[in-house]
Amino acid sequence: MAAAPPNRFPLGDDLVLLRYRIKDAAALSAAVTANLDHLRPWMPWIGFEPLTLTARRDLLRGWQAAWRDGSAFQFGLFNDGRLIGSSGLMRRLEPHQLEIGYWVAADANGRGLATAMARELAIAGLGVDGTTEIVIRHDKANDRSGAIPRVLGFNLRGEEPSEIEAPSETGVQCWWVLDAAGAARLDAASSA
Repeated sequence: MAAAPPNRFPLGDDLVLLRYRIKDAAALSAAVTANLDHLRPWMPWIGFEPLTLTARRDLLRGWQAAWRDGSAFQFGLFNDGRLIGSSGLMRRLEPHQLEIGYWVAADANGRGLATAMARELAIAGLGVDGTTEIVIRHDKANDRSGAIPRVLGFNLRGEEPSEIEAPSETGVQCWWVLDAAGAARLDAASSA
C-alpha cells in the first residue's frame, strides 16, 4: 500500500494525467473559464468561477496540503501540454472510500478521456493506505457521467435523494462502488 497515488499517469500519445502544481494555476483558470457553460449544468463549484489567479493558486495550495494529509489527490489532464480536463480522488465519504470526480473540456468530449482517467485513478486509489472502495457519484440525469462507472465495472450501490446544487440536477444521486476484486479485473482488462 502507498500513502498516495503516483504523481503521473501516461494515457497514451501526448496525454498525461499529472498531479497539479502551483504553476498550473493559469492553465487551470484558462480551461475552466473556456468551459464555464459546458460545466455549469453538473458542477456545483462552477458557481464560484471564474476565480482570480491568486485565488486559483490558493486553491492549488489547498490541494497540495490535502495531498500531504491524504484527504484528496487532484490531477490535471494534459494533451501535448494543454490542460483539457481534471480528475481527483477525494476522501469525502467513509474513511475506507475514495471518491472519483472528473470533467473534460467541451472540445475534448467524446474521446473516452474521463473513462481513462477514472480507470487509472480507481486502480491507483485502491492501492492507497486504508482504501477498500472507490466511489463515483453522479446525478441520475447525467447519463454521460453514469456511463463511466458502468463501463468500468463499478457496481450500482443505489440511488438516494440529494440536494440540487447545479442547474441540471434532479436531486437523485446514483452511487457506484468498485472494490479490490473489481479493480483487479479492471487492471487485467486494461493490461490485455
